[in-house]
Amino acid sequence: TGGRPTIPDIPGLKEAPYITNEQLFNLEALPPRMIILGAGVIALEMAQSFALLGSKVTVINRSSRLFESKGGDEEAAKLLQQVLEQDGVSFLSSARVTRVETVVNDSETTFPRMKLTMDDGEIHECECLLVATGRAANVENLGLEEAGVEYQVGAGIKVNDLCQSTSNPSIYAVGDCVAGVPRLTHMSGEMAKMVVQNALAGDNWKLSSLVVPA
Repeated sequence: TGGRPTIPDIPGLKEAPYITNEQLFNLEALPPRMIILGAGVIALEMAQSFALLGSKVTVINRSSRLFESKGGDEEAAKLLQQVLEQDGVSFLSSARVTRVETVVNDSETTFPRMKLTMDDGEIHECECLLVATGRAANVENLGLEEAGVEYQVGAGIKVNDLCQSTSNPSIYAVGDCVAGVPRLTHMSGEMAKMVVQNALAGDNWKLSSLVVPA
């Protein structure tokens, strides 16, 4: 079932024509200016891609540096930001958006235009607003209660070291719908391999044995 983008509660955002990674690849033209809310995996991958394609890209990061909230390595974070800046990406760190205003959004223009007001009063405009502020597990309305599968809304399904549901070991879970694991594509792939071995081959592969680069 995977996961879905989480949308922060910023005044005016829900009414604005923002996009997430789910709509991003439907763009039919290159936006002149792109602002990205968030500084995680999706945010940085798309920031570099669109900057290299020619968009003016600004990343808004609530933390003082990259990967601070995840406990990421400070030296690696500094190096990565320098490389992205060389590729044309601008960063606003320790920054918060207080309001999003839709300036233009009609069928006669290629792109809408939005205005973002920051907590220091500074205003930034863009034609594409990408929201990449995290993901939530898709666990609601699946009948997990009837199957006796314990989960937490938003966080995901609780599993043991073999990727079995902690409350129903007949059911396995992998990837973005699982609580407490990195939401990375290669993480999901490794967990899927584990489950195939454990469920079908009677093996004992453990989640705790994985070393997952990020």
